[in-house]
Amino acid sequence: MMKSIGVFWKNDNDRDYCKQCPHHQMEVKSAETAINNSDEDFEFQINLWNSDVKSLTFPQKRRFRAIDFGIICPLCTKKLVLLLPFKADESDFHDLARCLSLDADLLCTVFNEDLKSTSKPSKSYYKIDGKNLNLLMYELSKENLEEFIYDEQANVTQITITINSNFNTASFKDYRLFVRFRIMLKSFGSFAKKKKVSNDWLQSAFSSTYMFDIRLNDVRELSKKKKELVEFNGFKLPNFSKVHFFYMADSEESVENGSSIKLDKRLLENDRWHSYLGDKIEFVSENIAHHWKCKKEFKMGIKKVDTSNPEETKIKYIPDSRPITDFTLFFKTEFSDCQIKRLILYVLIVMLLGFIASAFVTLIDSWLSCIGEYKQLVWGTLIIVLCFILYFCLRSSTK
Repeated sequence: MMKSIGVFWKNDNDRDYCKQCPHHQMEVKSAETAINNSDEDFEFQINLWNSDVKSLTFPQKRRFRAIDFGIICPLCTKKLVLLLPFKADESDFHDLARCLSLDADLLCTVFNEDLKSTSKPSKSYYKIDGKNLNLLMYELSKENLEEFIYDEQANVTQITITINSNFNTASFKDYRLFVRFRIMLKSFGSFAKKKKVSNDWLQSAFSSTYMFDIRLNDVRELSKKKKELVEFNGFKLPNFSKVHFFYMADSEESVENGSSIKLDKRLLENDRWHSYLGDKIEFVSENIAHHWKCKKEFKMGIKKVDTSNPEETKIKYIPDSRPITDFTLFFKTEFSDCQIKRLILYVLIVMLLGFIASAFVTLIDSWLSCIGEYKQLVWGTLIIVLCFILYFCLRSSTK
């Protein structure tokens, strides 16, 4: 079974028709002149939501489970394929570009930068301009979903997204393409294992733990036949310059980092994120964003330089970058989870122990009734012996 999220892409130079035709060669040459597509590194953002929310129309509390994907890619990108290790329907897909374009404060919060959004009514993209960031945020709809197929045997949902606009113009040469969308989740079964808190029999009735194992483009955990088919159709795995993962959860939930990647935390501004969750939905309590970030490494490499004298060698130091090809993350969470069945079991055990103790005392009392005047002495001795046994048991358990 596939456990990793898979992301593939195809650029506008990977056409299905003959690449040797003169018309195609002229088109590719003009596109390369307009835009320098040498930097094909992606930036990938994942937001995993696990928060209590309520509707303004129906104030009943419910759990909001969803995963958001934000992909920054070259403008030459024409298609994206996502392989998701769970079942999803097309109705679970929601575009988030329009939401971000209408809320400037939220847009700046998502990128942690001062940004400005502009658009034209006749266009399906928004220009995002900032000091260090220039993006064309592309709005997705059902017309962009070329495929949305679930394979029950492999437990894989394949989503093929088509970019139906041509951005290969000189006016966009400093921009990159950005898409952001959400998939609603019914459970975290594909990303986490749920366990009881086993080290405390009483706490286990009120708390549970999730063990999350997040993987992105881990080829060992991708369905080999799905990967083979996607690559056969001309798609390729991207390199990443940055990967951001956010786990959004209630402040009462405890998160333990099990990865070498540094964990940062911050309190979410609940009022600012209400529009992002959906129409007339708001948080029930305070929420914390748990953030992990992985960046491309830059190191100095060594290169030998040929000289006219074969006995002399020169060494040149050149920058060497190591892009990210995959991403893995493990962390644990502990949260309130009242187990009604376990509580009923504990109550029944206490009642049974009380019944046994009462019967035991009645039996001893009837046996001591024949002793007469020594009855109280025997009871006192028995209580002292039981106290000593309890003391030694508690002392040995704390060592």
